[in-house]
Order: sequence, then C-alpha cells, then structure tokens
Amino acid sequence: MGRLLSKPSLETPLRRPLSRTSAVAETLVGEEATIDGSSYWLIEEPLHAYWSDCDRRLRPHGAIESGDRDLETLIGRFPENTLFVDIETCGFSGSPLFLIGVAHPSERGMVLRQLLARTYAEEGAVLREFARMIESHPLLVTFNGKSFDWPFLRDRMSRHRLRHPPELEHVDLLHLGRRFWKGRFPNYRLQTLELYVCGRRRVGDIGGREVAQAYHDYVRTGRRREMKLILKHNALDVVTMVQLVACMLRKSVAPESRETVDSPSTTCRR
Repeated sequence: MGRLLSKPSLETPLRRPLSRTSAVAETLVGEEATIDGSSYWLIEEPLHAYWSDCDRRLRPHGAIESGDRDLETLIGRFPENTLFVDIETCGFSGSPLFLIGVAHPSERGMVLRQLLARTYAEEGAVLREFARMIESHPLLVTFNGKSFDWPFLRDRMSRHRLRHPPELEHVDLLHLGRRFWKGRFPNYRLQTLELYVCGRRRVGDIGGREVAQAYHDYVRTGRRREMKLILKHNALDVVTMVQLVACMLRKSVAPESRETVDSPSTTCRR
C-alpha cells in the first residue's frame, strides 16, 4: 500500500472560505457550508493528498476469488457506491458528535470530506448533511462501526428529530479484517492493521481518550492545535480504511489476473 504523504498544511486553505465571521472559523482550512439554513464547517481534499498511489490502487485488478460475504459485497460495490465513515464524539452514548469523516468517489476521483461542528450547536447540521450523503451511497464501510459509529449516528439523529436513515449494507472492517488476516497480527485494532498491512506508523497522533477533552478545549478557547490533531487523526482513520479494502481486494485477485510489479512502498502485506 502507498505510504501517506505529508498532510497539506492547515495554514493554507485549498480554496477561500465562504465565511470568516467567527474566530473559530479562522483557525481551520475549509469553508463554511449550510444545509436547511444551518451552518457547519466542511473540509474537502482529494484522497491522493494523503495517499499518492490511490488512483491506481483503486482500479479493478481482475477476477476476484472470495468466499466471504462481506468481501463479496465490497467486490460488487467498491468504490462507486461506497461511503467510508469514521466519527469523533464527546464520549459514549448520549454525548454529542462533532466530526464525521467520510471518503467516497466523485467525478474527480476519491475524496475525503470532514464535516465539523465548530460548536455544539452545529451538530444537527453535520448530521443532516451526513443523512443527505448516505442517500446516494448504499454501502457503508466502517471500523467497529456496527458496534459504535452506526448506533451512535442513529441515536444522535433521533435526538435531533431527524428521520432515521434507511438500513444500509454495512461492512465492518474490524470483523472482516480478523477473518482476512486471521492469526497474522497481535491484535486487529485499526492502527495495528495500519502498521502491519499498510506499513505505516503514526507519529504525534492524538490518543482516542484525549479527543473529547481536546474538542471541549477547542470550543472554549478556539485554539487550533487541538482541532488540527483531531482532524488529522480522523483523516488517517478514514484513509487507512480505504487502503485496507484496496489491499483485501488486491490480495483476492485470481493469480493469473494480478499485476506483476509492486514497489516496496506500495505493497500490501498478507
């Protein structure tokens, strides 16, 4: 798998924000977006800003051999109908959600979008935009999302009196990864798979237990350091999920259909 490039600087916006009316907005790359009259912050980048080889790696690689139901689902849907999702919250059930990171195909290739509630009041707008997005992406891909992300999202939608999203096809890479790489690794946490499969170790990453307090501090003070760390953490989680799926599909290709050349920096490990 390709190694990550250095993340584009959050100091330099990809495009001019639509609004800079608040001190909070001025700290982040991206733009203010609205849905149904409510605002949230949108950060959108091409996936190849993080994974330089993604366009080639996401192309079909020939006939697929698989006896796994989830893998068969990915074979039939990926990448056109797929929405990769990772959320950041202020705690467990009943706590606010403030960031949804997604990756999905577009006319420009695979894109990474992050929907951020800059304040607690913007959670509803983030959820409404996410609900709009899943209408056109019938396959949800998460990591431990069947136990956490998806139930959490549905609960927060209920609290904001939003219509429950339809039941989607849902592939949880935690469970698929355990089956696919059974017995290969010491555990099957996302960052363990990132290390052993993608060949990448994170440096300076914020710990999951620190995220909620960092967000509270950001809302209270507007300091950008905390939010930059959270955004990077979330982005890497989403990118890693895409890489894992690409690797699984590549390793499931019939031998006679496989490409014969892999550079050391982009080889999947199995």
